Parts: sequence; C-alpha cells; structure tokens
Amino acid sequence: MKSIVGIVCFNLISIIVAGQTDQLKSTAHGLEMMLRDIPTEQLIDEIRFDDGPDNKVDVIRLDHVGPNLFPLLISSKLPVPTDSLGILSFKLQKDTLDNFLWMIDHVNPKAYTRNLDFVLIRVTYRYEGRLAQYYVTNAKIATGFCMMIENKLIANKDIEALDKFYQFIARTGLVVGVKGKRTWKYLMSSRLAGEIQQHDDLVWDQNLPEDLRVFFDQEQIRDIYEINKGLNPVYLRGDFDGDKKTDFALAVFEIKTKKKGVLIYHPGKKKYFLVGAGKSIPNGWGDDYAYMDAWEVYDKKEVGKGVSNAEIPKLKGEAILIQKLESSSGIVYWDGNEYRWYPQGD
Repeated sequence: MKSIVGIVCFNLISIIVAGQTDQLKSTAHGLEMMLRDIPTEQLIDEIRFDDGPDNKVDVIRLDHVGPNLFPLLISSKLPVPTDSLGILSFKLQKDTLDNFLWMIDHVNPKAYTRNLDFVLIRVTYRYEGRLAQYYVTNAKIATGFCMMIENKLIANKDIEALDKFYQFIARTGLVVGVKGKRTWKYLMSSRLAGEIQQHDDLVWDQNLPEDLRVFFDQEQIRDIYEINKGLNPVYLRGDFDGDKKTDFALAVFEIKTKKKGVLIYHPGKKKYFLVGAGKSIPNGWGDDYAYMDAWEVYDKKEVGKGVSNAEIPKLKGEAILIQKLESSSGIVYWDGNEYRWYPQGD
C-alpha cells in the first residue's frame, strides 16, 4: 500500500510540473519543497548554472507557496534546470540586477515567519554575499509586490523575462482574464487600486540608496522633479567626479514641463547637477532627454573617438553613457567644474 501511495504522489507531482522539469529527486523532496520551511542556504544552493554552482553570483528566487514545484529564478547568469528545479528563469544585466536586488531588499512590509493561510510568495535571495529570505503576505501586498516587478520588466523592455514572470504569477491567483486581457484581480476595485498605487510609490522611494533617498526627499527637490520610472534602472552609482566617493545619477523629469533628464548627486559635497530635465549642458542634447531609453556607467579609463570633431575628454572619474537605442549615444562626464557631453555614435 505504501508503495502505491508513493507512486500516486510521485505521478501527481510529475503532472503538476510536466514540461517544466526533469524527475524530482524523490516524492519526499517534492512535498518538502511544496509544504515545508526550507533553509535559505538549501534553496539557493540548489541553483545551478551552465558552469555549475556559483556562490558568488547574486540571485533571486521566488516561490509560490502552494501546489507548485518550480520557482522563478533571476540572476546575471542564466540558471539551468536540475533534477530538483524546473527551468522557469531569466537573466538580467549586472547593473539592472543590482537595482532589482535593491528593490527586493528594501520592500516593506516583510514577513519573516510563515503562515500558510496568508503567505503567497516566498522571496529568497543572495545579495552582495548575504543570504536573506522573507514572505509576501495577503493578496493586496502581493499584488503591489508583483506590480513593482512587472513595472521594472516593462521598463527594461525584456519580453522574454516578462513572459516568464507572467507564467509564475499565473499560479498565484492574483491575475484574471477579462475580455481576453490579463488583469490584476485586486485592481478591479478602484479604491484598492488607489491603495496599491500608494504602496507602489512608497516602494520606489524605499528602493533608493539612503543618501540618494534623503536628498531626493527634500521639499525643494521633490516638488520640482519626479522619478522617471520608465527608465531602467532608475538610478546609477559611480565615482563621477573622481573623488573616490560614491555619487548617484537619478532618472527624473521636471514636473512642470515633463522634460526628462538626469539628476546627479555628489553626497560628499552635498551638491547636485542637472543634465536635461529643463537644463542644458555644454554640447548636450538640449534641455530635454525624452529620447533617452538606455543608460549605464561608463567605467573605461579612456574615451574612444566620437562622431564629432570635439576634443576627446580625459575622464576624472567614471562617466554616464546615455543612449537612444539603435540610434545615437554619448557620455556625460565631469570636467572638474561642470558636466559636459561628448557624442559617441549615431
């Protein structure tokens, strides 16, 4: 009788994850992953990459706490299926993953103990060598949490990653089909939609590093500029003025004019500078960077010859590469007194 029960349970588990994973290690392992609290180390250590395990790579693991045996795995290296994990995963560029992990790490509220009646998603991650885990509880909080991730992926224009994410949340009961379209179930109430939006706005603020958040929260800044959530990542960090201290660049738009640009903050000197968002810089794209759809830290020591006859700048620190994908690009760099623009390509 025990063997028959074991066979039935194993077949049931295989059906649930059909097409997603190889056979599980055992029936006990499958049920354990579904129903029990698993040590954080075990959940992360099960993740493999093409070149094997890698305990130095940052990674996020999202589990739906319920009858679901495969998690969603996110890393800068593409996770691969094993005999215990299905292949529901995607990778992000390192800078994007770093911002993603800041967002995950600063989510509030967090629940650190599990209550099966209320938990919807288990979040486990390795970030800068630190392992952490929490639970996302109740439908409203979980909806805000998932919308936050959805917004990030939409801004990143990563269709494949977004599809994997939708496959994951389809099993949470948070989304429903309405007239052939995917709709967040708990946004169907206008009152609740307002609550979710307030939660989403709060999460965006909490995602910022402390120095940048405190600076941006000043009345004379927040009343004039708003974070440009359409750009991913929304902020960069680097030593932009060459003083060996961390500086920040934040994607913003001017509230009054809707002109987009970058707000650069030097915490060591308590000074900020604008590139666009209503202010022009020498040789730049004017005072509106609306066509900017990608950016990253330019950490090369030397600048290559650009498309103009302008003198090639000598960088004092790191620069910011700003792009209009499949079109033009340039770098914003510090010359010792102000930020300037040097075109890189058309």
